[in-house]
Amino acid sequence: MYPLLASAALVIWLVGAVQLTLAFRQAEPALPFDFRQDRNTYGFAVDIYIWNRQVPDLARRRYLRAFACFLLGFVLLAIGSFVADDLSRAVAAAAASLGLGYATWKRWRQYRDFHSASQKID
Repeated sequence: MYPLLASAALVIWLVGAVQLTLAFRQAEPALPFDFRQDRNTYGFAVDIYIWNRQVPDLARRRYLRAFACFLLGFVLLAIGSFVADDLSRAVAAAAASLGLGYATWKRWRQYRDFHSASQKID
């Protein structure tokens, strides 16, 4: 059962990586020129500028979907490790799940607040 869950986690992570890449590419035109050139700060800049109104809403949905995919992958890995009695990996995957759960919740709240603010403006 553990190899099946690990394979499912890997597939979900790949889907998340594709979603994140597409979100980054859609958000790139809204980034200041300096951030586009420096790949070390690119991810941090996207995390801030993804909430800019110049970025398409589809990019924000993909960004949130990527975080959800990464979270789901770690949850599956934690469950599979626990079922296989590999407690050290289960604890590590559960800790990663908690961290990603917080990050995903934080981005979901930003997404929700962004849309509730835009409905008040319209």
